[in-house]
Amino acid sequence: MDQDAKTVRQSFLEELECTIAHEFSEIRDTCGYPYVGHCLFVAARAREISLNRYGDAAAAETAYIIGLCHDVYEDLPEAGQREVDHLLDALFPDASERESVRHWLALLTHKPSEPYAEYFERITHSRMASVIKAADAHHNGMIARWKFRLPAMTVAEGERVREKCAAYEARSARLLGLLERNVFDEA
Repeated sequence: MDQDAKTVRQSFLEELECTIAHEFSEIRDTCGYPYVGHCLFVAARAREISLNRYGDAAAAETAYIIGLCHDVYEDLPEAGQREVDHLLDALFPDASERESVRHWLALLTHKPSEPYAEYFERITHSRMASVIKAADAHHNGMIARWKFRLPAMTVAEGERVREKCAAYEARSARLLGLLERNVFDEA
């Protein structure tokens, strides 16, 4: 990729980051933090996992972008989804790459009527989706994120939070194990 193409791609990536920040600006996560922080954490962690495991900078950048967008189709209204779609089209002008990105985002989108176990199993067949979900589950399982809310909770509420965090960490560990063994039907 020549320097001009890199500059244009970087501009589209920055625009995507700003769009995600804007679209999620009114949303808080379950811990009370701005939701965009979750998107940025998952993106950075997915890039790190991908780069450390596979050493492919292009795949790591794709993991970052998918991590950034992983909750768009679950949590944003259609107008926000369309804006993100437009930027993804610009970031992935190659039809085959664009199709792969859309496929991975579809895998990562949990449908309301879908049992979580089926959703999770579906993800485990794709290396890229597993990278993103491992990062997502790790962030969701970080008990430290609850630091300011736990003291105000009842003992029972605190235990439920700890159990949920442990379950997320177990999912992340399972996916990282699959990544270690590289047992996927698709990239």
